[in-house]
Amino acid sequence: YIAFVGAMNDLKEGISILIKAFYKIKDINTSIKLYLVGPWHYDTPMHLKLIKELKMEDRIYWMGEYSRDVIPSILQNADLLVLPRPDSKQARGGFPTKLGEYLATGVPVCATAIGEIPNYLKDGESVFFAEPGSVESFENAMRKALNDYERAINIGRNGMAIAEKEFNKDLTSIKLYNFLDNIVSEIKQ
Repeated sequence: YIAFVGAMNDLKEGISILIKAFYKIKDINTSIKLYLVGPWHYDTPMHLKLIKELKMEDRIYWMGEYSRDVIPSILQNADLLVLPRPDSKQARGGFPTKLGEYLATGVPVCATAIGEIPNYLKDGESVFFAEPGSVESFENAMRKALNDYERAINIGRNGMAIAEKEFNKDLTSIKLYNFLDNIVSEIKQ
């Protein structure tokens, strides 16, 4: 299965883009499913309607909210993790924590190239990138991952190595400590 975990919010997460892109790749593997995991949102009825209009009720499932203890196994057992963030002020402003969690699993990831994401990841090396807001681009990213899954597995491993290097709590703690120590040293001068 392909999994998205997060807010079912179109403006923040681009769920409609994901549903439409999945519909376009549905014939690559007729048994693969798309699981949308997250709490009810005011956009959820629109998503459910779109799924019904596309006649994809047997392939795309809104799973609802799960406890944080269950989420790691949902991520780890997926064939592909997806993050179709559209262009927004929030998306341009940083690196989503969810993407770090996705990468840490070693599962191949399709994501939009926005904000600080391209500062850490490279298309075709550690992630499958798509243009923000583009159904076709997200479709192509998922198609690349699923059409050569052996390569996708290697890309997922490369993404995991980046997560371990860049988002490791021990290394990040040292960087933060040194940063704060430098500020205190400058203030004392």
